[in-house]
Amino acid sequence: MARFFRTAILMACFLSAGSAFAAGGSCGSIPVPSGVTSCFYISAAGADTNNGTSEATPWLHSPGMANYAGGHTLAPGDGIIFRGGDTWHFGNSALSPYAGVKTNCDFNATQSAGLCLQGKTGTANNPIYYGFDSTWFSGGSWARPLFNADNPLTPNPSVVGDSVASCAFQLGAQNKFVSLESAHFVTFDNFELTGLCSQILGGTGGDFYFEEKGGSNLTLSRLYIHGWTHIPFSCGGSPGYCFNLRAFDNSTNSVADFDFHNQIVVDGSDSDPAGLETLHGNAYNFSQNVFRYTAQIVFTGGHTWHDNLFSHWFEPGDGAAHGNLFEDAGTSISGSNAFYNNVFQHICSDSGACPLGIVGIWPEMSVGTTEYWFNNLMYDVDGSVTGNYFNIGQNANFGNQGTLIIFNNTFQVNGGTGVILQCNSTFSHPFTAANNHYITNGASQYSSPCTGGTFVTDSTRMSNATATAAGYTQVETFAYSPPAANSATVGVGTNEQSRCTALSAAGLAAAATACQSDTTFGVSYNAANHTAVYPARTAILRPVSATWDVGAYQSGGTQASAPNPPTGLTASVQ
Repeated sequence: MARFFRTAILMACFLSAGSAFAAGGSCGSIPVPSGVTSCFYISAAGADTNNGTSEATPWLHSPGMANYAGGHTLAPGDGIIFRGGDTWHFGNSALSPYAGVKTNCDFNATQSAGLCLQGKTGTANNPIYYGFDSTWFSGGSWARPLFNADNPLTPNPSVVGDSVASCAFQLGAQNKFVSLESAHFVTFDNFELTGLCSQILGGTGGDFYFEEKGGSNLTLSRLYIHGWTHIPFSCGGSPGYCFNLRAFDNSTNSVADFDFHNQIVVDGSDSDPAGLETLHGNAYNFSQNVFRYTAQIVFTGGHTWHDNLFSHWFEPGDGAAHGNLFEDAGTSISGSNAFYNNVFQHICSDSGACPLGIVGIWPEMSVGTTEYWFNNLMYDVDGSVTGNYFNIGQNANFGNQGTLIIFNNTFQVNGGTGVILQCNSTFSHPFTAANNHYITNGASQYSSPCTGGTFVTDSTRMSNATATAAGYTQVETFAYSPPAANSATVGVGTNEQSRCTALSAAGLAAAATACQSDTTFGVSYNAANHTAVYPARTAILRPVSATWDVGAYQSGGTQASAPNPPTGLTASVQ
């Protein structure tokens, strides 16, 4: 009898402890991703001794933070909900709440990170969600939960090379703000991250806002990343990287290492815009994002990139090594990939932005790959310093391999006599360029010789002076759009419906639908709350059988149905 009584007491204690931490509370009406069934709540006014299962009894810290003392182990279906408007500090331990730095987080448990989600794994049916409740906030209105590495902003924002004497706070030998290394089926939604400072010189190592190496089925959405600083650095005239800060790093090049990024803002207008590489590594789908006052994208594993805004682009580092605006580093997904409805604006046109010059768009496709580029707009590009505007010449590693289909785009370059489509005479490069609008002072829109490709004679080329006289300017509501029904690009192109059909046959249904309309002009940027607004322009349907306009725009016609606003912003790829 005594043994039974003691056993009953122990079981009661076990069940009581388990009820505090094993199961979360209801997610209520929060629009969490499908399959998130158990929510825990985090607030700057909370306590880790609470049960964390409601907004009335939140924890102070979250799982993954070094100072979390709640005892819960993340499991598939968990939702971790942060109160809007609160700040968690990862650098300055004198500030509250201080999240701490998780030692032995990733890279074989040898490196530290601020929020450590290394190895955390949801499932396709039950992902793990780090997010928010728009009705739960401190202050007068909702704002993103803020993760702050606590380094002060640069004293001279938007000035190339502006630096600080030293970094006040570090998150380890390498600053990794959020580690998603080897994490799977995890969503990270609607946070602000700021205050990272790099003191690594010479292009080795790295300081990252997000480290995604080895992860898969990751959804990053509605983030606002800004406020980076660095100590003085110099490339010393040697090629390579002279900066070490990255917004997103995923050095695993496996095509199975898929990332999803939606409505993200990376804005370096309060930073040194040349001091951060926006992305390096695997990137399967990027859509509806804003990247401004920043530098360099070199990606692998690309499949669809659409409806993004790339604005105020700088050469990385101190100008001793060229950078890239948008480079596909030769490992896109085998088959067909689509890049459409993107806007590239103010490229190297800011003061001191590109002293050496950058490569603009450089699609180096791998074997068996076809890339479709359409409905893109690229303008206000400084032609005197940009090395290659759109490089269709593949390098020695990828010669004679991928195929480019470039149609229904509008490309403009300021001054100079540089070409827009840059060829490489050493290797043939299969491509078709059709129905594009080129605005350049050069005698041709492409370099010669171009072997292996086809320039369809349905494109329109004009000088900047001619374009301005005809009303095609960047100060229009939608830059370089036809100003009138009888403008030079209206009704003089070729119907490219066959391209849309090919996209559909390749399984790119969304791209095929976009192909049948003109450009959405990517997204617009709300600088007040640092959000991407989609779409920036309501697209116009192109005729099924009649002549199309040349370039990214279609004049007149019927407006395409406006897309439904995003809801759960979740994604799953098998």
